[in-house]
Amino acid sequence: MRKLALIFMIFIFLVLPTLAHAQNPISFSSMFIQIWPEYDKPSVLVIYQITFAPSTTYPAQVSILIPTAAGEPNAVAEKQPDGSLFTITYTCQVNGDWASINFTTTSSVVQLEYYDPRLTIEGAARHFEYL
Repeated sequence: MRKLALIFMIFIFLVLPTLAHAQNPISFSSMFIQIWPEYDKPSVLVIYQITFAPSTTYPAQVSILIPTAAGEPNAVAEKQPDGSLFTITYTCQVNGDWASINFTTTSSVVQLEYYDPRLTIEGAARHFEYL
């Protein structure tokens, strides 16, 4: 029984320090936001292109808020070395008026797109408030 307890304690001392490391905070070096009203739907296509700071450690876990009214994102992708975009998996967690889009990336540039249905159309007039 003592041998088993000793082996267990050695395991804990060797494994726990590797599990307890904290991830460095993530910061953006730039964030380009495009707003395309009525691009291909009677709503607004919002596109975020995010470039992470050079100090970012990968893989990086990222959470970005979008309006709950937008539903699921149209796309979550990371930029490849050849410039193409590759779709990545994400999870969505709704909290009131906002949905947290959570994903892990290995790229320094990601793109997130969603359709915001809060475009008001009154005849020839259009109104949209970006929050």
